[in-house]
Amino acid sequence: MNNEYSMASIEKLRIHELRDFAKSVGISSPTTMRKNELIAKISSIVGSSDASADNKHIVTQDSIDFFTLLTTDNNNLINSLLKSTEKDAPKKIETKAANTVIMRTKDTPYSELGYSGNSYVGFSFKLNQNEAPYYVNSPDVVEGYLDIHPTGYGIVRYNNFVPDEKDVYITSNMVKQNKLFKGYKVRGKVREILAGKPKIMYEIQNIDIQQERSKMTTFEEYPYSPFGKEFYLNDFKYSIKSGERVYIDKLSYVDTVKLAKELQLENALNVKVINIKAKPEDYIQGTEKVNLINCLFSKSETEVVNAVELVVERVKREFEMNHNSLIIIYNFSELIRIFNAAIEGFYEFGRYSAQAITRIKNILNVAKYVGKYMSSTIICVDRNGVPRDLQDIFEVEFMPIFSNIIKNN
Repeated sequence: MNNEYSMASIEKLRIHELRDFAKSVGISSPTTMRKNELIAKISSIVGSSDASADNKHIVTQDSIDFFTLLTTDNNNLINSLLKSTEKDAPKKIETKAANTVIMRTKDTPYSELGYSGNSYVGFSFKLNQNEAPYYVNSPDVVEGYLDIHPTGYGIVRYNNFVPDEKDVYITSNMVKQNKLFKGYKVRGKVREILAGKPKIMYEIQNIDIQQERSKMTTFEEYPYSPFGKEFYLNDFKYSIKSGERVYIDKLSYVDTVKLAKELQLENALNVKVINIKAKPEDYIQGTEKVNLINCLFSKSETEVVNAVELVVERVKREFEMNHNSLIIIYNFSELIRIFNAAIEGFYEFGRYSAQAITRIKNILNVAKYVGKYMSSTIICVDRNGVPRDLQDIFEVEFMPIFSNIIKNN
């Protein structure tokens, strides 16, 4: 990687992306710095990283940092580091938990691994997720949805779209070589290559979209068409059509999940429910086709923004694969506040960033109908309607965009 490329990319980052990137390269308290200060600080780190990346003989963990590993074009670097860590590779020991394998070295007791009981991995997914665990067969094989950082490297989301400390990374070189795009589902072999750093996916085993992107029509290239057929609903007396942008003003989370399951069951859709500022006790069992994505209230604004935008990209990829998909955003008004805070860096009632509004509108643009087997629909829900402080911005910026507004008593 050369300095001209890296700094040109970094300087184009938005302030919330810049802070996120600064944190990833080891800069402490990035939220307290201005953009120019962050760029100068990053430049000093990236500059030294780039100098290291140009050295073709770097093969030791002590002489390379994580950012360099992710962004270098040196193909021999990963292989050299893999060989240097092979002797320390953990051995597999199966537990009694179904489909769960815990990794440890020969002399390492389980207590030092941080696992509780004999099925920590399986328990964590049962508690937080509704899809199959991203660990497939053993912890050295990971499957998940791909996010791509503005500087080019990939992040395989471990926790069902939501950023997590256990996320796995893919080098920018491998992203380019495998022609990977945001929203793909990938599976591959992973290993901790640098001590104390996240795992790297060094071998891609499967990509759920096999067709080359240059030979397929992308979501953006399909024209918008009039809405499709009305969805069949039994318990809810709503009139919702395929490809619509719908707002429902008063609906509990329990009823929202009930609506999602009925929409999926009666209309054969892929449904994703994003619960904004979810509470741990909001956990509800989903189904294979109803993916419940909990953005916990403890997540940062940037993490929530990343998760929501990745879900949208995933729906676009499903659309391109001729699937009918639907997104439900629960607590939509909170999403407005979160996007605004992520971009501005702070909450300020009554003042909203034009950039934040535009990015939310881009999310709503995922609603599209082309034909019977190609549609994406988006439903935004608020528990108690639009809060007073958001009513003006909602009526001016968002109400005209929704093609269908459903008011409950």
